[in-house]
Amino acid sequence: MSTNCQRTLVDFSKQTRRGSAFCFAFLFFLFCFYVFLFCFYVFLFCFYVILFCFYVFLFCFYLFPHFGSISARRGSEYALPG
Repeated sequence: MSTNCQRTLVDFSKQTRRGSAFCFAFLFFLFCFYVFLFCFYVFLFCFYVILFCFYVFLFCFYLFPHFGSISARRGSEYALPG
């Protein structure tokens, strides 16, 4: 009787150890996944900020044609007469 009880306790402790290792691995996977998501969203945020700055630059470039060296090379349409 006591041998069966001891065997059951040993089996239970092995299962508990295996369960806690699985739980730790699962939590570690979740942590890595959330870190990956956070980095991905930071990357997307930076990408959209750069895109927004690019569009602001284009808007200023077309709104004020004197702005920038590319439009200054287009010819003498902005040159003063004389």
